[in-house]
Amino acid sequence: MRTKSFAELSKDELADLAELMKRLQLNVPSRRTRRREPARKGSPDLRRTLRRSFRTGGEPVEGAWRTRRRRRRRLVLLLDVSGSMTDYSRALVLFARAALQADARWDRSASARVSPA
Repeated sequence: MRTKSFAELSKDELADLAELMKRLQLNVPSRRTRRREPARKGSPDLRRTLRRSFRTGGEPVEGAWRTRRRRRRRLVLLLDVSGSMTDYSRALVLFARAALQADARWDRSASARVSPA
């Protein structure tokens, strides 16, 4: 099935392809944001260290640390399901559905139909 064209796939093979797409695990890369969050190690957080020092009479006994927050990157899928892509559109839609189910952070409502003017 790896070398076979999507146009030549039978209904059973399409069902197998759909099952494979359901088990697809996408590894979405993460990015560091500008915001910082409390951490066990990282750069010193002077503001929290000073706040904690008020508990001990102004002595900074316990240090506080922070690091940059990490978030998964947003991904955009651009699928061509026009007439010239009829043979491949079913596989593309299966892939898009599997990708949406694998990552709940994607915006499912951002679909649009782009037609030539």
